[in-house]
Amino acid sequence: MPLLNPHNPERAEREYLDSVLSHLAKARAALDLALENMASSLTKSQLRAADDELTAVINSLIPHVLSQSDLEHLQQREQRREQENFRVDQLNAQELRIFALLAEGMSNQEIADNIHLSQNTIRNYISIILTKLGLTNRTEIALVSQRRSDEL
Repeated sequence: MPLLNPHNPERAEREYLDSVLSHLAKARAALDLALENMASSLTKSQLRAADDELTAVINSLIPHVLSQSDLEHLQQREQRREQENFRVDQLNAQELRIFALLAEGMSNQEIADNIHLSQNTIRNYISIILTKLGLTNRTEIALVSQRRSDEL
């Protein structure tokens, strides 16, 4: 497969891996749909066996499509996302509200007006959120939020 972004090899690699994973996910979804359509005539044990077989087929394809370094990269990315999700889950209710509003691109003033707090209080909350999540700016909050919504 040609590089999708020849000027930035690291980004090209990520785009390639995302493309491969997307194709595998689509294949899995198509197989799941086919299995669902057959479900009415199958018993639960047959469904479980078919699901196990589908999983085994997909897992057997991964090493042929991805190199060891690709797999390690994916594992590291998954670990980072798990840590990221864990940190977000540690936010309290008010911090989560502000996190969501920041992710929508609201300014401090808009957030303050929306939840009836002062801009200084919002600024303090944003600082706390950034610290708890290990982030440095609002854009990173939007990216974290986007990744979380993509996982749902």
